[in-house]
Amino acid sequence: MAEAAGHCQGMEGLWVHGVLLIFLLPCPVGSQTSSIPAQRWWTDPNEAPSQHQAARATQEQKADDAQEGLPPQPRCVRCCPPPKKHFYPQYQPMPQINMTILKGEKGDRGERGMQGKFGKMGVAGSRGHAGPKGQKGSMGAPGERCKSHYAAFSVGRKKPLHSNDYYQTLIFDTEFVNLYDHFNMFTGKFYCYIPGIYYFSLNVHTWNQKETYLHIMHNGAEVVILYAQVSDRSIMQSQSVMLELKEQDEVWVRLYKGERENAIFSDEYDTYITFSGHLIKYTRYFDTKTTEPISFFLTGLEELLAWQPNSNDDFNVSAVPLAKRQPPLHSSRPRTLVCHDMRGGYLEDRFIQGSATRNPYVFYHWRYIDIFVYFSHHTVTIPPVVWTNAAHRNSVPVLGTFITEWTDGEKLCEAFLAGGEEAYSAVAEQLARVAQHYRFDGWLINIENTLSAAAVGNLPLFLQDLTARVHSAVPGGLVIWYDSVLKDGTLRWQNELNNANRMFFDSCDGLFTNYNWKEEQLEHTQRLAGPRLNDVYVGVDVFGRGDVIGGGFDTDKSLHLIRQYGLSAAIFAPGWVYEHLGKENFLQNENRFWGLLAEYLPTHSICTLPLTTSFSLGMGTSTFLDGKDEESGPWYDLSAQDIQPLYPEHQGMLSTSCCLQDAWCGGSSLQLQGTIPPGEERVAVRCQPPPKVFLTMLYKLEGPQPDDFTVALEVTTWDSGVCFEEPNGRYHPRFLPAPPPSLAKLLAACHRGSNGWTSRCYELELQDCSLRDLSLIVSRQQPSPQEASFTCLLGEVRVLDTASVAASPPQVHSMMASQLWWQEAPEPEQLSLSLTLRWSFPPGRARWFRVLSQGARCRLGQTAPQVLGLAQGCLFRAVGLLVPQPAPGQSCRLELLVEPVLRDELPVDPERWGRLVLVYSAPGSGTSSDGH
Repeated sequence: MAEAAGHCQGMEGLWVHGVLLIFLLPCPVGSQTSSIPAQRWWTDPNEAPSQHQAARATQEQKADDAQEGLPPQPRCVRCCPPPKKHFYPQYQPMPQINMTILKGEKGDRGERGMQGKFGKMGVAGSRGHAGPKGQKGSMGAPGERCKSHYAAFSVGRKKPLHSNDYYQTLIFDTEFVNLYDHFNMFTGKFYCYIPGIYYFSLNVHTWNQKETYLHIMHNGAEVVILYAQVSDRSIMQSQSVMLELKEQDEVWVRLYKGERENAIFSDEYDTYITFSGHLIKYTRYFDTKTTEPISFFLTGLEELLAWQPNSNDDFNVSAVPLAKRQPPLHSSRPRTLVCHDMRGGYLEDRFIQGSATRNPYVFYHWRYIDIFVYFSHHTVTIPPVVWTNAAHRNSVPVLGTFITEWTDGEKLCEAFLAGGEEAYSAVAEQLARVAQHYRFDGWLINIENTLSAAAVGNLPLFLQDLTARVHSAVPGGLVIWYDSVLKDGTLRWQNELNNANRMFFDSCDGLFTNYNWKEEQLEHTQRLAGPRLNDVYVGVDVFGRGDVIGGGFDTDKSLHLIRQYGLSAAIFAPGWVYEHLGKENFLQNENRFWGLLAEYLPTHSICTLPLTTSFSLGMGTSTFLDGKDEESGPWYDLSAQDIQPLYPEHQGMLSTSCCLQDAWCGGSSLQLQGTIPPGEERVAVRCQPPPKVFLTMLYKLEGPQPDDFTVALEVTTWDSGVCFEEPNGRYHPRFLPAPPPSLAKLLAACHRGSNGWTSRCYELELQDCSLRDLSLIVSRQQPSPQEASFTCLLGEVRVLDTASVAASPPQVHSMMASQLWWQEAPEPEQLSLSLTLRWSFPPGRARWFRVLSQGARCRLGQTAPQVLGLAQGCLFRAVGLLVPQPAPGQSCRLELLVEPVLRDELPVDPERWGRLVLVYSAPGSGTSSDGH
């Protein structure tokens, strides 16, 4: 690839008779506690354990697909099923902000003049005549719809209504309360702008000798009925319901069509018909059906300005630091930005601890890209933490999106940009704080609406302020401007860098151009960018919408031209492979798509020890642990994605693919298939480790005669300081049949015959040289004139520094439980428990944590531990744990364990695990026994 040979590189290459198959891997260099009503619990710490804008989206936002919340999935053993009842964590209401910060800028105070002498006070004169009344002023522009976390309405109707041949929406004429106009009096519908749990009530007066037949409707579906039979008397009837609403949901009342005479009564003197509703629980941090933690966005300016860190959003903070890389991001070479936009975002990826999603969309070609942007049409798009974790592990910074659009966007921009420095600085400060708190790396700024002269005049100042704040708050932070409005405030996409938009480019870290460019515009951009050539990201819409060059499997045509002019590229919506071609054969189509672009995508490597990967994509059809299929069933969790090789398309004697049917740990392994003539095949890893390292690998040979082949490691080195020369030697590292004690326990359980997996451990000492290639050699036991086909699954590869191997692991401590929620279980004599676990562990030492349950028991005995899931940081929400219901006077115990999985994955003694014992008992007499 276009890499300097001496740079610290990642795994690079499967060689087959001169054919290079890229294989890049990282390269190392030298709260609140909910009590249990009618039950009691305590912990026993002393017990010992037993073990972008979518090509302007053709000026339309993609419709969000309704997504169903699914239960989380662990990486090595799946979680328990979700509970049947709702849990609504306690939140502090969002504070109301003083919007007077958006007033006009105060002028400078003039110099004070000299004080004159006081004169004598005169006699007060009589009051003058009142002047004529002035003319009424013109109506101002409507304000922005409020995005506060409150919603309530109560409306009435003073007119009766009779049925006809069609369904009729009940229109109301009296407004008692209509907070922020969320209820539209013209359409008769309540529109949800704040997702959450709502309570609705309907009251009507029947008409004597007529039937009463209405429904409360939710998005076109009948939810509840209000019905009264024909009667000689007219009476009041009521109906109420609680509904979980998502943003843009609609609720209204419908009168049934006139199959039978159907009516409701009211008159102009009294209000007999009322419809009311209000928000009772704002849902942001947790899924209301399962209590699983979820990622979220912010809607509107007020919500952004009111944002404050909250202990409930700790799950959304990335626990994976941005890995070091080579070459550095700001080296003098063109970059590649990927902007993810799939059906509005926040789909299955919103579930922080994973979901049971079958055939999900996964992105794993991180080696090819330099910056990742998560895009949606919400005002403030906070990247779901699973994306940030996966990108950071692969040394790719992640940007969120701040977008304003159409008429609402004009009003929003007028509020904070035309208001002056105090207003736009408040927005810049909040955006920087949000990125810092959730530990992502900056913002894409997309203003897709016209601006007034005052607003556009302050826009460069806002960008400068935001960029400075992001650089200060986030190491390596970035702010990138999308090609939209011009310096005169008009909205006109330029598809290039020019004098009409350069002022915005000069105010931040880069420009993301629109997609409808031609080659002459690339030439113009190249000339104008000067030394900042690599900071211009030329947009490429993979969907190929509009007058564009390439798209789909012809996207390489766009990249070919972009790279000819030395410019960076912004690939928008590569999810085209999944959305357009479908879920079937997605992995093959994805590898084909990126393989066609590989020639134009400079790669990078990770330079952090230890190097360890099991090749899991962060999804699977089963969950594997130590080579065993622990439990079958689909799962999806990008946070659990391992470092990946590249899977380019090559026509030759060797191929690589992802194997979902067998793995060492996680959901997949790397499958190598080839044919061996006289010669050898190798997998290469370029690195610069310390003088002494241990190398380990796990593999499995498959086929009719696996014993005919051998698998070994070979290394290539080059002289230290001579980084641009050919390698000076090939060596076989010393095979250790008896690994050092720290590795012996790790490798002892894996040997030939243990589910077919074989482990190997090697030692390598480097004197005045650096490790360049680590090669996997597949060869035959005996020479043969015949070709021989083989299949080898690579389950795990590690490069371990001996110093880290010898270090004693720290201990998990301060483990506690909070947000407990008890429910009745489907099975008799059982309860369902959900709770949040928190603990402490030194930062940077753990790759992740494995959370286990030792089981609940009401009598003496022992149960085998069950893995509940993986935690990226020091907290985990266990959902729907089934525990026995204690008999009266009986106590039961639930033991929970946290096993730290170190970055080198060396085993940690159970004595250093975290442990919590929860003791609960049956309620006493005279108390409630429902367990909630």
